[in-house]
Amino acid sequence: MRVDVAGSGASCHVGYRSCFYRAVPVGQDAGQPLKYLEDTKTFDPDQVYGDAPNPTRI
Repeated sequence: MRVDVAGSGASCHVGYRSCFYRAVPVGQDAGQPLKYLEDTKTFDPDQVYGDAPNPTRI
């Protein structure tokens, strides 16, 4: 499925085009760090959301 996002062209709350910007290693690579599939953010979430708490940040 593909969706056209109006505005900034991003749908991820941390600034990436998609929330699927990382891959989970499986098989022989299981246990390795997540692999980033996108290396550039579409927008700066701090500029957009300001001081609003981000529940996904540790």
